[in-house]
Amino acid sequence: MGGAAGGAAASSTVAAHYYFTCATVGGVAWCWGSNGSGRGRGSSLGVGQDYGLTPYSAVPLALSSLGAHVEAVSTGADSYHACALVNGGVMCWGDNGTGQLGDGTTSASDAPVQVVGITSGATAVATGDSHSCAIVDGQVLCWGDNSSGQLGVSGSTVPLSGTVQAIALGAFHSCALVGGAVWCWGSNSNGQLGNNSTGAISNVVRVVGPGSTVQAIAAGGAHTCAIANGGLFCWGQNNVGQLGDGTTTDRSAPVAVQGLSTGVQAVAVGSNHTCAVVNGGAWCWGSNGVGQVGNNSMADQWTPVAVQGLGTGVQAITAGGGQSCALTSGGSASCWGANGDGELGDNSMTSSPVPVTVQGL
Repeated sequence: MGGAAGGAAASSTVAAHYYFTCATVGGVAWCWGSNGSGRGRGSSLGVGQDYGLTPYSAVPLALSSLGAHVEAVSTGADSYHACALVNGGVMCWGDNGTGQLGDGTTSASDAPVQVVGITSGATAVATGDSHSCAIVDGQVLCWGDNSSGQLGVSGSTVPLSGTVQAIALGAFHSCALVGGAVWCWGSNSNGQLGNNSTGAISNVVRVVGPGSTVQAIAAGGAHTCAIANGGLFCWGQNNVGQLGDGTTTDRSAPVAVQGLSTGVQAVAVGSNHTCAVVNGGAWCWGSNGVGQVGNNSMADQWTPVAVQGLGTGVQAITAGGGQSCALTSGGSASCWGANGDGELGDNSMTSSPVPVTVQGL
């Protein structure tokens, strides 16, 4: 989930992936954390040979090959690859075992490569475990792994009626926002498609409720969330409380997140945790074994808790494999949670249950 932030050197978007994090600053993309695909192939940071393919970086590194016109880097809590919007086109890098980079090969790439056929018209891009999707001229195009039907019926243009407003990808499922309604497809092992069923569905199905009033969606792992009328609803896997309804029961249809019925401005879904911006403050819940909820504890949280020190001025939030990050109105980026590969960007490899400032942005 990305958003605007003030300040001359402010990050305009931020996106956490499984073991690494990226941001854009003044049109330039920066990434930090693990520099491997997690499977021994490809550079997650997309820096090519510029940094000797160091195994990780605990501070942001610029992806100079993308130039100075990067609009956003993909969201993708479960991905070992990433994609970027550049002048309306899409470029990707990292793991590519199932063609998720979209360059017509299955060879990993240590530097960004052009997605075939998407050189203009793209307005959004997202990455799952091993698949990618983009909004191009108002329609959804997907590529990569389709083992769970996550690419949609045709495997290319997803059959959706109307102009697509947003997309969100979990590990093995995909969702789109069209005309205020949410549609999903792919893996449904935990009810993450939200149509009151379980089991993989390659065709597009409409999420039951919360009606046609959805403003934003987010997906990660095996759960999905949506903002509707200022309130937050989630569905899918809930083994560690990531749905925020006070239970650990999976839900195959949307349930209200406790305490967040109004004022929700943004939502981000990690592999097993969830975060939101509510009236300018950051809140998180779910898995917290490495401090990714940000409330200075390591205990899982089944309902939302306030992130320490981020009660006001939060402009955007993102959630990854075990880390979370936020942009503030002061022009800075903060991260918390897992840091074994430097994914917090604070020039250390020490995990933190409270926000620390990303250095060098």
